[in-house]
Amino acid sequence: MILLKIFLWLAALMCLAGLAPLLAPFAVIEDALFYFGMKPPVSTPIFEYALRTAAGCFVGLGFFYAKLATHPSRYGRLVPVGALVLVLVGVTCIAAGFAAGLPNLWFLCEAAAPVVLGLAIYVTWHATKKRH
Repeated sequence: MILLKIFLWLAALMCLAGLAPLLAPFAVIEDALFYFGMKPPVSTPIFEYALRTAAGCFVGLGFFYAKLATHPSRYGRLVPVGALVLVLVGVTCIAAGFAAGLPNLWFLCEAAAPVVLGLAIYVTWHATKKRH
C-alpha cells in the first residue's frame, strides 16, 4: 500500500506542475519554450486560452491524485481509472507530438512519465487488492 501511495503522490505532483503555466505570465512561458529549444508561439488569445485550460485540467487531476493518495483503499475502483487516465495522457502526448511534427525526444520523454506511472499505479493497485 505504501508503494501505491508513493506512485499516487508522484502523479499528483506531476499534474500539479501545471500550476506554473496556469499562473505564469505569457512572457515567462515563451522564455521556457525557447529554453527547451522550441520556437516561441504566436501570442494569440486562443493559444493562451488552450494552454491555460489544459494546465487547469492537469491541476484538477493533481488534486484528484492527491485525494486518492490519502486513502487508496477507500476510493477502490477510482484508482485504476486514475491509472488509465495517466496512460491515456501519455498516449495523447505521443499522438499529438507526431501530428505536430515535434522533435521525437521532446514528446516521447514527456509521454514516458505518465505511461510508466500509470502502469505502476495499476500494477501496485492490483497487487494490493489481491492481498486484501
